[in-house]
Amino acid sequence: MKSLKLVLAGLALATLPLAAKDSVLLLGDSMMKAIAPTLEQKFTAAGCDVKTSAAIGTGLARLDLYDWVAKAAELGKADVAVVMMGANDNQPMRTAGGIVKHGTPEWQKEYTTRVAGFLSALQKNGVKSVVWVELPAMRDDKLNADVQGINAAAKAGVSQSGQTWYETRTLFSKSGDGAYTAYIIQASGMPLHIRAEDGVHVNRKGADWLAGKLVPAVKAALK
Repeated sequence: MKSLKLVLAGLALATLPLAAKDSVLLLGDSMMKAIAPTLEQKFTAAGCDVKTSAAIGTGLARLDLYDWVAKAAELGKADVAVVMMGANDNQPMRTAGGIVKHGTPEWQKEYTTRVAGFLSALQKNGVKSVVWVELPAMRDDKLNADVQGINAAAKAGVSQSGQTWYETRTLFSKSGDGAYTAYIIQASGMPLHIRAEDGVHVNRKGADWLAGKLVPAVKAALK
């Protein structure tokens, strides 16, 4: 098994500049769609070629509705892909052996397999490295518990593929405990409202803030 590359919130990362014409893919559901505009701006300004493929309401649980594994074959080559998805995946999955119920060990195993399969498809089609962005805490307790399970299964798949897991739960909390909060305290001591009213997504300020944190992680993946 390949080793997991873990990026912790606040970890000092390499500050090597992105090389001109490095290619970046931004992939995911509505969580990625919220941060993609800022990421596009930052990477384009650095001279990179950037392509975004974000589809609202998709994920890896319902590949019959939107097949991300098949989509990987259409995306082409890239130096790095940044992935953020999974908030819609707290639902049953159809497998060759039947339906697996969300929250069961069978579901966790299948989801891990799908994440690893998606990453394998990306690499097979020319993506050199992947940075997978962890889903932050959710305001609703049930959804938050579901998302924690999704994160665990996704992280296992990323580990199997030897790619980079970018932690956000502590980053998006006031005290570093990973609990949901709509505000964080900046280094200046001033509060910053980072979450949307639905308690799921990040708002524009939160998207800009997270995108700024992600750029160094992507630089590290491009080394």
